[in-house]
Amino acid sequence: MTDLSAAGDLRIVGIDAARVTFPLRHPVRFGPALYTEREYVLLRLRTDAGVVGDARAMTRGTPLLEALRPVAERLVGADPLSARTLVRDLRRSNVPGQAALSRAHSIADLALWDLVARAVDAPLHRLLGGAGRERVEALAVSGYLIDVRGEDAIVDELVQLKAQGFRHLKLMLGAREPAWMHRFLSRCRETVGSDVLLSLDFHFSLASLDEALAVCRPLEELELAFIEDPFPPLHWRDLRALAGQLETPLAAGEDVTDPVMFADLLEGADLLRVDPSTCGGVEDAVAGIRMAAAAGKPALPHGAVLVGTQLAAAFDAVELMEVAAPVDTGDRIDELYEGPAPQLHGAWLTVDQTPGVDVRLEWDRVEAAAVSGWSV
Repeated sequence: MTDLSAAGDLRIVGIDAARVTFPLRHPVRFGPALYTEREYVLLRLRTDAGVVGDARAMTRGTPLLEALRPVAERLVGADPLSARTLVRDLRRSNVPGQAALSRAHSIADLALWDLVARAVDAPLHRLLGGAGRERVEALAVSGYLIDVRGEDAIVDELVQLKAQGFRHLKLMLGAREPAWMHRFLSRCRETVGSDVLLSLDFHFSLASLDEALAVCRPLEELELAFIEDPFPPLHWRDLRALAGQLETPLAAGEDVTDPVMFADLLEGADLLRVDPSTCGGVEDAVAGIRMAAAAGKPALPHGAVLVGTQLAAAFDAVELMEVAAPVDTGDRIDELYEGPAPQLHGAWLTVDQTPGVDVRLEWDRVEAAAVSGWSV
């Protein structure tokens, strides 16, 4: 384990936050959920020694920038190590607001870990102990903008991804009429063959256990690797009930706002999704991974590819990291980064050894793109 004491000599002297928005070329729909833009909050912590810590998170329709400010104000003057404890104490100090503030606590925690990692000149996976992996297999996500691109384009995309070497493909489709779902997924299964794992993500779009059974039971014959997020994470009892009536494994967890919810979801989920930008930060994501491992189940990070790859390098329970098939949605967030970028070779991600947690922000570009922001 890397010695973190050098980070304790630093003091946080200023914090900058910015909100950036990118209109999407076409609305993205998953069942009742409709997305017309991608909105992010970007955060930078500045220290007296010039070392900085960066973090990013999607707002997902939440007032993240506003919620983050009182958290940031408490961090100024603290050293990064004690500040991580302070963020956790802030969660306990406002239990009624925990769900609403979880993303703010998460992005602050990610920035603090990034600051510590840069201060001690190590990537996150070394700070977490590291499992020694130099590369991580990737799962490719397809199906975006199917209503605009058409079914044939998605099937062709699956063929290309298989040719690239991906052994696991996931379709983002949301809730659709059961007969259509069975017909289209049958076509996808026939196209990619039985030597490729195929999964399905509903993105919380099924309204009830009865609807989930009506849609999912006909899909059993396709031998999907897993069905993800039929319900929101708080509906873990429905997930458990659905798991008891299906042979297909279920996956859940990406929008958990308190790590205790991981234990509930594991009663029905065979694969646990963890996202450090929503569940409370790095340590809470690690808690979820360890719960999954204790239950003999794998975990799959959600969100930033670099962060997820670092978690995979640190824990054997993380077998894969997902990457989206390249589709020009209009999101230009990558233009605000100075690096590093995820290195994908075939279907394998190289574990980045750059000191830090995630990308490094080019703050001049961030300020130019920001629609609002603040500094403390």
